[in-house]
Amino acid sequence: MHPKKRAMAMAGALLLCALVGIGRAHDIADQWPAHQVQGFVPEAPAKGKDNSATVIERTLGDGPTGTIVVSQGARVRLVLHAPADTELHLHGYDLGGTTANAAPVVMSFRADHVGRFPIEAHGVKDLLGRTDRVLAYIEVRPE
Repeated sequence: MHPKKRAMAMAGALLLCALVGIGRAHDIADQWPAHQVQGFVPEAPAKGKDNSATVIERTLGDGPTGTIVVSQGARVRLVLHAPADTELHLHGYDLGGTTANAAPVVMSFRADHVGRFPIEAHGVKDLLGRTDRVLAYIEVRPE
């Protein structure tokens, strides 16, 4: 095979491997036992028809991402700790905030939308130069 064609084929194969690897990186926590995932929070108890919120406190950072499971219709109050000056965003509910001076980001919402929604850190570069990183997931399950 011609050296240029071989180089192009290898570059394409490497790109494909990188894309497949990056796409699956967010699902790594599902392979770990719950007690080994940093900051794992068990499924929140169902809250009936009262107005009390399920408070979930989580420290986000290095290590496998975790999943926080709540029931549809639950009132949720997330208290999220992360390294200073980290912008956090909960996709699907469009909530966010920035940590500063060891103060957590607090997000309160009613879990009306069923699905799996990432909590991302924005603006912090990782080793590959990416500035968005999934730190955890909120999974809202039907009642």
